[in-house]
Amino acid sequence: MELAERSAQLEASQKRLADMETDLVEMSLSNENYRSQVANLTTKVDVAQSQLKEAKSHSTWINSDLTNVHELAVQLNSQKLELQNQIAEQASEIELLNSEIRSLRNEVSELSEQIQKERERSQTLEEKLRNENQMGGQGR
Repeated sequence: MELAERSAQLEASQKRLADMETDLVEMSLSNENYRSQVANLTTKVDVAQSQLKEAKSHSTWINSDLTNVHELAVQLNSQKLELQNQIAEQASEIELLNSEIRSLRNEVSELSEQIQKERERSQTLEEKLRNENQMGGQGR
C-alpha cells in the first residue's frame, strides 16, 4: 500500500515538474519578446529624440510639432520603462520557478529512491517467504 502511495506521489510530482518546466519555457519566451520590444523602443526613443533635436534646430517647424515629438519620446520612454519592469518581474518569477523545479527534482529523486528500497525489501521478503515455504515442504 505504501509503495502505491509513493508511486502516486512520484507521478504527481513529475507532472507538476513538467507543468512548471512548460511555464518556465513560456515565461522565458515572453521575457525574450519583452527584451526585443525594449530594444525596439530604445531605438524609437533615440529616433524620436534625434527628431526632436532636429526639429529644434529648424526654425520652420512649428511649436506643436515639437510638442508632439517630445510627447512621443516621453510615451515611448514610459513604455520602455514598463517593459523593463515586466522583465525584472519575470526574471524573479523565472528564478522562483527554477528553485521550485530544483526542489521538485530533489523530491522526485528521494521518492524514487524510497520506491526502489521498498521494492528491494519486498523482493527480499518474497525470497524469504519462498525459502521458508520450501523448507517447510521439505521438513514434512
